[in-house]
Amino acid sequence: MSKLTCDVVHLGDRVYRSEDVQMVVVPGQLGETGIMENHVPIVAKLKSGAVRVYLNDGTVKTVATQGGYATCSGQRVYVLADRACLVEDIDENELREEEATLQKRIEASEEGIKKKVLERKLRWVNIRRKVKAGAESAAHV
Repeated sequence: MSKLTCDVVHLGDRVYRSEDVQMVVVPGQLGETGIMENHVPIVAKLKSGAVRVYLNDGTVKTVATQGGYATCSGQRVYVLADRACLVEDIDENELREEEATLQKRIEASEEGIKKKVLERKLRWVNIRRKVKAGAESAAHV
């Protein structure tokens, strides 16, 4: 059994932690990277997507992330994300409401920083939706 530990952190708040991990797969800028126990130390810039944590009991935890970095050293993997959310905490109804509100605010905004912030928030809605759909379809395979 692997003795790998994984922490997914966003703005100083731990979103997920497990000390019973077999492998962590992160969405790196150059493609997905699988990290197992005693992996060579790395720091990887992440693209938005799914961090998959494969537990020793055979289950998989999926975390939607937007940007950030992953680092590993021996027995530990840290994912430091700009935004992060466990897939099991994503509610499609909440996403629809958030999306509608953001689209209205974007349409009412003039070009500038405020509009760019709203557009980034809208991208986060779409990332969560896409990751959740991917996790659900993988669970039915």
